[in-house]
Amino acid sequence: MASLLTRHFPWFPRPRFLFLKWWTRKNYEINSVSKNG
Repeated sequence: MASLLTRHFPWFPRPRFLFLKWWTRKNYEINSVSKNG
């Protein structure tokens, strides 16, 4: 699936990189909310 996406969209980032970026942002939001709340 990843290779198919990369073949059709050369600019498409790797799913793992995208997931890691989303995961870190989600964790950052949760941490900031827990600190403020």
